[in-house]
Amino acid sequence: MDRTDNIVFIGPPGTGKTGPAIGLLRKALVSGHRGRFYNAQDLLDEIYASMADRTTPKLLGLLARYDLFLIDELGYLTLKPEQANAFFKLMDRRYGRRSTIFSRLPVPFQSLSPFLENSTRITPMHRNRCAWGGSVLMSVEDHKFIN
Repeated sequence: MDRTDNIVFIGPPGTGKTGPAIGLLRKALVSGHRGRFYNAQDLLDEIYASMADRTTPKLLGLLARYDLFLIDELGYLTLKPEQANAFFKLMDRRYGRRSTIFSRLPVPFQSLSPFLENSTRITPMHRNRCAWGGSVLMSVEDHKFIN
């Protein structure tokens, strides 16, 4: 938390990425830090809804101030360009100031969704700040017991 590193949990579906991520968030909350859990689709839907009532700057400001922000299931998305741009604005505001935990599929970050390759507004700097800048990458092996 003090170093404002990001953590990226990588692994196939069902291998236990969300549990450790929530554990870290809980530890931060118990230690007195402010934090928030979001399913990625719910976060992006909320951002998209804020565009309709023109409250996006206020929402992004609020989300950028959490000490720890957990975004779950990031690899499962199909995004509109407006959502992608707002998401990267949020990550840019958090970069180097606050920690973010991502749990996602084991694919390169640039391949999360076709919008990343086709957008003229999302630069390599945005991708780097969102995913890899100051990040701790954790590959999660299947550790669940099978009965």
